[in-house]
Amino acid sequence: MFELERELKEKSKKIKTISFHSDEANTDRYLKEYLKDLIENHFNRLPLDCLEKNLIIKRDENEAKISCKVFENIYVKHVYLQEELTEKIKDHINKTKPAVYTNPDLLLELTDGISVAYFSIELKSTKNDSIPGSSIQQINPNEWVIFVKHTKNEVEVVTGKYINSINKKLRFPDRSPRPQVSFKEMKNWNIENRFESPNKLIYIINSNDSETKQLLLEDWLNHLANQWLGIVFNKKAKKKEPWFNNCLRMFTLKLLSRYEGLTASEKKNFQEHIKAQIKD
Repeated sequence: MFELERELKEKSKKIKTISFHSDEANTDRYLKEYLKDLIENHFNRLPLDCLEKNLIIKRDENEAKISCKVFENIYVKHVYLQEELTEKIKDHINKTKPAVYTNPDLLLELTDGISVAYFSIELKSTKNDSIPGSSIQQINPNEWVIFVKHTKNEVEVVTGKYINSINKKLRFPDRSPRPQVSFKEMKNWNIENRFESPNKLIYIINSNDSETKQLLLEDWLNHLANQWLGIVFNKKAKKKEPWFNNCLRMFTLKLLSRYEGLTASEKKNFQEHIKAQIKD
């Protein structure tokens, strides 16, 4: 993914010509088709100079060192778009994905000529920075992401793990919650934790860094509840806020008014009633 990111940066002028609109709607369709062709036909193997490097992964106090030569015979045999996925491949994804199934934006079929493995890639694009991400039940924190930021004047590309694109913000859900993902968040993570030298590519992974984001994904109900408490107790409302913030304040006043009218026994019963209604 690091080498692919570098290749895409060199192709930024080409990506700039790709349309992100179809019938007045935003779409990544044309970008997906371009990436499929590029990876499948022009970048299906690691560059020769990359094979001379060592991949070093520092995770907390542990360090793993891998010679990139072990990938010498591995290549991308096929890149599947969503509509190209067979039922057999979908079944494989469903069994191996640690989240609710959803069709991947791109699916790479890798092989060494004998064995076959599949790796999914999430594609994100934005004109600014932050956008709503995938539904929270569908997120695989360790899935690779290609994040494209396209403006009128330039195109930027970063790659990384999904969890490193989450900016800890969770908007009020219209359906299933969708944690925001941010181009800047992923870019900054790479700057701080990914380093390259002539013969090394180093990733530094600190478990504490992603703990807050992991908790957001695993305990998003509690995260939202705390976020709403923050809105209610915030002494000063922001100039531009979602309509829900005012509705939440109105609900809080109504709840407090009714609650204060209860007897001590009724208050205790009410709390027990609410606790019983909460589903694990």
